Amino acid sequence: MRTLWLLCLLLVWGPVTLAQGTLILRDEFVQDEGYWPLDSTHSRQAWLAAGQLHLLQPPLLGPWLFTTEQYVETRADMAFGTVLTQQDAGLQATYGLVWSADAAGRRYYAFLIRPEGYFAVVEGQQGEEQYLIDWTRHRRIKGPGKAHTLVVRKEGWQLQFEINGKQVAKLAFPRLQGLFHGLYLRGPAHLTAGYFYIEHPPVPIRLIDGPELLASKRLLDSTVSQVGTHEVAPQLMPRGDELYFSRADTAAGLAALDIWWSTVQGDSMWGPAQKLPVPLNHAGPNTVVQARDRTLLLGSWYGPDGGDGGPGLALSARTATGWSAPANQARPALETHGPVTDWWLSPDGKTLVFAANLPGGYGDLDLYMSQQQADGRWSPPRNLGPTLNTFGDERSPYLSAAGDSLYFASEGHPGYGRGDVYLSRRLSNSWTQWSPPVNLGPRINGPTWDGWYTPLPGRPRHVYMASVDSLRGDYDLYGVRIPIDRRRQPLVRVYGQVRDRRSGRPLSASVQALDLGKDAIRRDTRAGEDGGYSFFLPYQRAYQLYTERIGYYPVVDTLDVRPVRSYREIRRDLYLQPIGLGDTIQLKRLYFQRATAELLPESYPELDRLVALMRGLPTLEIEIRGHTDNIGGVAELQALSEARAARVEQYLIEHGIAPDRLRSLGFGGSLPIADNTNPATRPQNRRVECIIRKR
Repeated sequence: MRTLWLLCLLLVWGPVTLAQGTLILRDEFVQDEGYWPLDSTHSRQAWLAAGQLHLLQPPLLGPWLFTTEQYVETRADMAFGTVLTQQDAGLQATYGLVWSADAAGRRYYAFLIRPEGYFAVVEGQQGEEQYLIDWTRHRRIKGPGKAHTLVVRKEGWQLQFEINGKQVAKLAFPRLQGLFHGLYLRGPAHLTAGYFYIEHPPVPIRLIDGPELLASKRLLDSTVSQVGTHEVAPQLMPRGDELYFSRADTAAGLAALDIWWSTVQGDSMWGPAQKLPVPLNHAGPNTVVQARDRTLLLGSWYGPDGGDGGPGLALSARTATGWSAPANQARPALETHGPVTDWWLSPDGKTLVFAANLPGGYGDLDLYMSQQQADGRWSPPRNLGPTLNTFGDERSPYLSAAGDSLYFASEGHPGYGRGDVYLSRRLSNSWTQWSPPVNLGPRINGPTWDGWYTPLPGRPRHVYMASVDSLRGDYDLYGVRIPIDRRRQPLVRVYGQVRDRRSGRPLSASVQALDLGKDAIRRDTRAGEDGGYSFFLPYQRAYQLYTERIGYYPVVDTLDVRPVRSYREIRRDLYLQPIGLGDTIQLKRLYFQRATAELLPESYPELDRLVALMRGLPTLEIEIRGHTDNIGGVAELQALSEARAARVEQYLIEHGIAPDRLRSLGFGGSLPIADNTNPATRPQNRRVECIIRKR
């Protein structure tokens, strides 16, 4: 039986959920749950019986990769395991575990054994296998009819290989190549598996801020999104009345795309789509990169005869009778004619962003850029770097007009399906420094593949995109209404930077927004390495922004948006002070019963933060000082201040802080910090402070 465990986490930056179906997989093959290809192809047979998976392969066939798709994270520790038994007595079989295979089964890693007593580790590349560990004899391999438990375990950046509970080899961890894992069989054999599992820690999905604000996508009219065809790469004319997209029969695949177009009818529905004529459509895949007022930028280079001339961009202008012959416009200096697709041209026409499979990349399709040089030629492609690109496909880029926001589809970042839409922002002018991509959330991304996310020019609240239909398996076009300006939403956007107060440098830090009315955390996010943070909050409330980082004083800042009645954006930069010897930490949200040392529950969050600070700095020692105003007898005020300081000390001890790190003192009303004669300022003197005695 297949078992999946899903946990819930909180992300360090923005909302969080877990990658679907990726934590721990264990299949005991009791019943077919639809995750394995249990069918017969090319005389190969796969079936379940009596709690066993059976694989039967005849002679003269190459390696059989019998896999299921599961997301794994390059940096995570993980393990793949199975128990295999060769049921026949032949000695020509090779079998074992395969992991990190691509969808086509052309690239993979495999931990293999042979019945005569040998094991090896191989890397598959384009139909050829190279030995990472050559065939080695080991007494743990018992031959046909015997069960062999195989485990591939990743710890840190090392792989460990186990046979029947014994580690037999180690290997430096190679980069991942895909998301398919399972069993390997070469040569004639009848193989059974008792179980297969993947151990993997929870994988958080880094979500865009406010994913709940995004409207769910809506399938476009049947005049555009049809059964039995792929529709991708939507582009709208700025007026919003003409839609251009690419279509191909599902059986033919995306390599056979042609450009189609549709116009809005009187009822705001899209009319019947028509295919653009030759020469805009040629034999190769055809797409519109951008639709402008009277021109179409086409995602192809056209040969002298109007045919497919390879990767590049061309321009066609509207004429009285249709469209002009495409004129070639832009082409990066490519040393290879491998797959190059999904172009995007910046509004100034100087920068190309595209997807390509080029030497030196991180996976199959990576995102690249090329810029037009002074002589009019285009620079060699530059990879956008490992923050964006993974071992999976990255494609369908959309770069904002300002050139700082990039939407793209990825199969290699944690998500909800085979491929999701992500947003990343440029952090410099280098094109290789990007913020960690954030997922647009489950209203945009489904369980299959989503991409070609295209905000419409002049209508930023409208987005078109393509998604794979989970039932039919073809690409369809969808519309999404995005409340980008949020003006009708009861929210304010709070954003800014966290900085070191002394040096001014940006800091990565935790930022919480607490609702003062309910004393509840409304948002919990994390400023990135650039110090930037952002979140949305309901207006007509008052909040405290609580910012903390190990080695710094937590900062509490008040944000009152009760007077706000419409959408606003509020910048609030937050400055953290490094903790130094002799410095003072004021516990501002500490409340006692009147004239007693009894803590009120409203004090617990403030004290819990002090506990967290001391746990994060295990050598920190503090002196807790109690103070009062001057209303009352000197002896009574002295006793009250001592009791309140001692109560704070007791709370810290109760929560695991060692007593030898703490000291409590009372000063009564002898050290005021405000005017006791003024009723408005007198409460400031009733306080508890912590002095740093050891750092």
